[in-house]
Amino acid sequence: MERSEIDGYMFRLLCQNIIAHKLFDYVVLAFIFLNCITVALERPKIHQGSLERLFLTISNYIFTTIFVGEMTLKGAVKSEVEQ
Repeated sequence: MERSEIDGYMFRLLCQNIIAHKLFDYVVLAFIFLNCITVALERPKIHQGSLERLFLTISNYIFTTIFVGEMTLKGAVKSEVEQ
């Protein structure tokens, strides 16, 4: 095995250990719940530049980053090395 294959294997093994942990699903569900709350707070009459708009925008970026990280972890585990 080449060094890059070993590194890829170790990375996938680390990702597998993370998503197999029983708290992983609960943490993801908690973030989904919090994201639902922030989506429910959205309304058309929030003024641009207000503190509420700033909070919702920043929280949207944070939740997007978290969910992309979750997708990346699960994608790395499910990927297969082409030979």
